[in-house]
Amino acid sequence: MVKFLLSHPEIDPGDAHLYAIRENETKIAGMILDKLNEISPGLEYASVTHSSDFPDEATPLAIAAQYGHYELIQYLIEHRLHRIQRPHPPNCNCLSVCKYEHDILRVVMRP
Repeated sequence: MVKFLLSHPEIDPGDAHLYAIRENETKIAGMILDKLNEISPGLEYASVTHSSDFPDEATPLAIAAQYGHYELIQYLIEHRLHRIQRPHPPNCNCLSVCKYEHDILRVVMRP
């Protein structure tokens, strides 16, 4: 049924891949991710905005990790080439991410 629905050119999968990942449905998630990649290359890695059940920053890999679906995490990393970004060290003050976070922490943690 999923294959049939995805065969329609005007279909918009929306956040269906995140639901499939949450339910640990690797095959269905793979088909939906293929459709997203067909619609726009790179879309399969991006987070989905305006989802009723997932936050705007939720990515397929993050959802698989949150629900502890280790086989799906392995599938996403090996077959879909999803990446886990290396975290910045605690003393980093890079202008893109860490400086902003440190400034917020200073404001929130003032005595």
